[in-house]
Amino acid sequence: MMDELEGLDLPQRDETGYRLTKWFALIVCMALLFLVICITLTGGCVTLAKTTYHNAMATPTPTPTPTPTPEPTESPVVYVTEDPEEYMLRTNGLHMREWHHWFRENVQGINGEGTKDLSTWVTVYDYRIMDSYRWWSVSWARKFVVKPDDREDQFLFIFTNTYSDDTGDGTGDDVRQYLFDCSHYHVGIGDRLYKADDFEYPERRITEFDDLWTFDHVTNPGPFGYLIVQEKGSGIISAQKLEWLFGGRSNAVDGFCQFQIPRTIQENATYSRKVTLDDIKVYGTFANLGGTVWWKLE
Repeated sequence: MMDELEGLDLPQRDETGYRLTKWFALIVCMALLFLVICITLTGGCVTLAKTTYHNAMATPTPTPTPTPTPEPTESPVVYVTEDPEEYMLRTNGLHMREWHHWFRENVQGINGEGTKDLSTWVTVYDYRIMDSYRWWSVSWARKFVVKPDDREDQFLFIFTNTYSDDTGDGTGDDVRQYLFDCSHYHVGIGDRLYKADDFEYPERRITEFDDLWTFDHVTNPGPFGYLIVQEKGSGIISAQKLEWLFGGRSNAVDGFCQFQIPRTIQENATYSRKVTLDDIKVYGTFANLGGTVWWKLE
């Protein structure tokens, strides 16, 4: 189209740019409206928070009263006021070297001919407590040291003597009592019982006992329930296990039983102390013949 005054063409309007401009303007207006709304809402939240804070400060939460810790109380200690001698009598307790005795009437003789009455006597007459001991080796000509299986334990050796006598006018000959060996002895400490060790090599001589004597002061004590024999000529030493107790004091069986006992006793969860003689009881169990008794080590 020509301009009548100057004879030039008039510019045409860009429809695409016009539409983009309209949309941009609309978006800007919406953004401004959104900002106005957010500012209005935020102002209300801040006011509400301030009001809540001032109300909370005006009425503070009271501090809770701490619960007092109760004072620990000790359990009452129970003391035994019973006389020690009465306690021993009531519980079949004996002092060292006191004899326990049982009697059997009309015991059949080994040869089966006739019967006689039989009395048996048992006592614990000595003891030794040791951290270790030594035995003499003939083949090596030297001593070897033996220690407890647990280093918290110690050795206890008890020395016992047993004999029997047949009495009465019966025709029985060679009436015998079978021997109660170390398996019939136990050591009690607190609420625990400790059995005797088995003699792996009963012929071994413990050198610490070379200066000790049996109850009858005849020889050095060996393992209880064994007869130590040395052969003539060869000099070989062996141990023969005894099954029977022959009649008469001269046929008494004498010797030691070996135990491993703890060094300390636990009184409670936090306190332990050393084991003393007052803690130790040596029990002898003799089936239905002599029942159960115990000896106090002194």
